[in-house]
Amino acid sequence: MKNEKLYDAISDIREEFIEEAENYKFKKRVAPRLIKWGSMAACFCLVVLGASLAMSGAFAKKGMKSDGYNGGSVGPTATPAPGENLSGSGLLTVLAYNGALFNVSNNLADLNAAGIPDIISPEDCGPSLGNLKKTLNGYEETTQSTDIELFKYAPAYSNTAVYVIRDGEDYMAGLFSNNLPVGDENDYSPISELFRRYGVEKAEHISAVQLYSGYWQNDLPVEPAEKNITERAALDAFYEAILSMEHECYSREERLQIKLSEDPKQFASSTLQVASTICITTGEGLKFYLSWDEDSGWLFSTGAKAYYRITEEMQTWLNEYFK
Repeated sequence: MKNEKLYDAISDIREEFIEEAENYKFKKRVAPRLIKWGSMAACFCLVVLGASLAMSGAFAKKGMKSDGYNGGSVGPTATPAPGENLSGSGLLTVLAYNGALFNVSNNLADLNAAGIPDIISPEDCGPSLGNLKKTLNGYEETTQSTDIELFKYAPAYSNTAVYVIRDGEDYMAGLFSNNLPVGDENDYSPISELFRRYGVEKAEHISAVQLYSGYWQNDLPVEPAEKNITERAALDAFYEAILSMEHECYSREERLQIKLSEDPKQFASSTLQVASTICITTGEGLKFYLSWDEDSGWLFSTGAKAYYRITEEMQTWLNEYFK
């Protein structure tokens, strides 16, 4: 049946049919006419419900922005099943904890991107950090006794980027996503603070630095690394070069003003033209990422919400090992 006829059938019911339905008394055999109209109404309800669900999914996906910030509402409090993640459908379950936002996931791709080799299990639980409660967006701390508990991630004890969440009998990872508050452009972290979050406080805490083509911020690269630096002397030099950018830390707006002041005639964009991604692997096996705009000389971290201007020392290292 065409849409027009279906609409007419539902919205243009004659008065005598309505009166007949009101006065109808149950008999052993139901009138065929009522069966016909009831079937049509049921079909119409299913069509409307399907359209509503499709539209809500589309709007949720539309709310996700490419710079790592969630521009729409975050998802329901349902616990992801092992190997699944609500963010796969455009929705996120999040943990708000210790001044940061964490993506709650047991999706193997998410875990691998963070350097976690397998699905989270009870063996990954370190010391308990207290109870959590469910919120509209996911989880947050509570002083109440609940069946939801937060733990340190045992295999990487020194970090504050990965936690374990036990919700009943389900175990999930809380993966560092953003500093809080998400919308505050002035709340950004120096580069040493970003490294400390992943347990890196000196050069020997880094086991590898890799270069990937394109933008892979907080995602698992699908192509092999173009460069894989594991030599101790090179990693030591890398960390020293990173620290040289400690005071070259800017918000998005500050970076834009710098670009305008240096070349007012140049079109200044607030986003990076990312050509490469640098992946840092810690000694405990965790991974985190820096986006590299080779042309303009900036590094960017989604989680730290910071733009780091590449110093001469950092550029020298990049030229030697990544060019």
